[in-house]
Amino acid sequence: MKLLIAGFYGCGNLGDEAILEAMLSGIRSRISSVDITVLSEKPYETKECYNVRSIQRFKYAQIIKNMFQCDAFILGGGGLLQDSTSKRSLFYYLMLIKLAKFFRKKIALIGQGIGPVESKKQLKRALDNVHIITVRDVESLKLLKEMGVRAGKIALTADLSFLLNVPANENTQKLLDLEGIKKCKARLIGISIRMPIEHVDAVKYLEFAALCDHLIMEKDASIVFLVFDHPDDMEVVNRILGYMKYPAHIVLRQCKPSDMLGIISRLDAVIGMRLHSLIFSAMANIPSLGLIYDPKIEIFQRMVGQPSIDFANATKENLMVEADKLIDGHKKGSCDLTDLRNKAYKNIDMLVEALTSRKVDILGVGVDNFPMDEAVHKATELLYKKSHHLIVTPNPEMIMAAQKDMDLMNIINNASLAPADGVGLMIAGRLIGRRFKGRVAGIDLMMKLVEIAKARDLKIFLFGGADGVAEEAAKKLGANVVGCHFGYELNDQKVAEKIKKAAPDILFVGLGSPKQEKWAVKHMKELNVPLIMCIGGSLDVISGRVKRAPVVMRKMGIEWLWRLMTEPRRWKRMLVLPVFLIKVLRSRLGGY
Repeated sequence: MKLLIAGFYGCGNLGDEAILEAMLSGIRSRISSVDITVLSEKPYETKECYNVRSIQRFKYAQIIKNMFQCDAFILGGGGLLQDSTSKRSLFYYLMLIKLAKFFRKKIALIGQGIGPVESKKQLKRALDNVHIITVRDVESLKLLKEMGVRAGKIALTADLSFLLNVPANENTQKLLDLEGIKKCKARLIGISIRMPIEHVDAVKYLEFAALCDHLIMEKDASIVFLVFDHPDDMEVVNRILGYMKYPAHIVLRQCKPSDMLGIISRLDAVIGMRLHSLIFSAMANIPSLGLIYDPKIEIFQRMVGQPSIDFANATKENLMVEADKLIDGHKKGSCDLTDLRNKAYKNIDMLVEALTSRKVDILGVGVDNFPMDEAVHKATELLYKKSHHLIVTPNPEMIMAAQKDMDLMNIINNASLAPADGVGLMIAGRLIGRRFKGRVAGIDLMMKLVEIAKARDLKIFLFGGADGVAEEAAKKLGANVVGCHFGYELNDQKVAEKIKKAAPDILFVGLGSPKQEKWAVKHMKELNVPLIMCIGGSLDVISGRVKRAPVVMRKMGIEWLWRLMTEPRRWKRMLVLPVFLIKVLRSRLGGY
């Protein structure tokens, strides 16, 4: 498998390098054979450091060649998708996403911090129909929802850096010795400072220098400046040192992320403007004070239960008061780091699932590319897995409805099994160069599951159809049907209680789409049924009230014609198919 990864790599920013290091480690631990190319400002350094192929991030001819050859494009985490610092930077990353779409590659945006952004229309257009987006904070997730972004899967995770391990003390001590940093005073206080976005005059440097002198004299502290971005941070550190009355340490070497994490683990507190100085502090359980220059600082500090202060508007006195509270209180992190680490792993889990998935992306909806026998095998596996699972069988009409109904799109994309139903999907697959291995009609898959239930003495519940239809279908099935209920019941809770009391192994829901999918998801946890399948009007056919097309017409893929002949009122619904195919063709030509 060939992967092309982009981000702010090779630019001297330790936070972005931490994200890359964690992501590469996660991918390699889960995929045995993978060929990775990373876009970097300094390709040689990236190649040597991470044992990957690397190309210069602005050599467009090489980028196009590698994009064409890769299997998937990954945009690594961090605050890449924002235009508060640079509109050109946002344009660059959106251009890469659009290029990946043009070549029909799988696209994954991992561990993103999205916004602030003014160019919301351009951002939404680029993000629509990518395979997965994981974000590291709630505000980024809210922004995606506000913009109405339609992606295969969108999930809240955590910064990838939480996958790194804090180095052993003996290794860290060697680094401190090399840097000449010794704890000769009561405290070692780490300082991570950067050039704020807004223009800052000399007064702010004077105020910050006064804060450092205050900590040295009043709190018996040694100051250690942590350089997270070479050479930009050094410029700021040198200006502050020029105004300070007392000497301080600087970590001058360009550390690897794990080295800096180790150094921070030996400090007593951190006052940080760089987000990853605060992330590393949380990972090492070191108290920290965030200096807000961007909303992400306040968001993260609030998440880990640590204080922050607006740097641009803070006075010298404010800074001293907050720093004293931090140091005197020695407030440890109040967040569950295990939870954050698990969420960080979710980035890798979702990425690997997307990379190895056999799903075909049709207008942003992921459709499983399984023939009938594999779909049956997968469904059987789900029966014996813990938790509860949903099977849907998307067709062109459902996919068109999902273009305007984000809830329906998310339900299909998050279903445990979603094989292709309908000849329209077979045609769509050919149009985009991703042929489906076979059509899996919902009623046929249902009948296969009924046969399995008979052989293994599993319990079935039928919910749907007009009054009496489910009971008639139950008689025809000849299986262990432990309950039936008609589909026009207005009391949801009444149906749910009836199903829970029957405790079936398989629940078939035939309410028509999207009502049946939304009902199933709403009650899934409450019902705790191992397998729920949405079956549309299958109960009408099984009961004999509606006649199915002859086998020869089904094999020819013209079952739709039979429906039109027997139910002429469906002609308006049939018009969805040509519109669907036109949209699919437009998407193939890059017209997202």
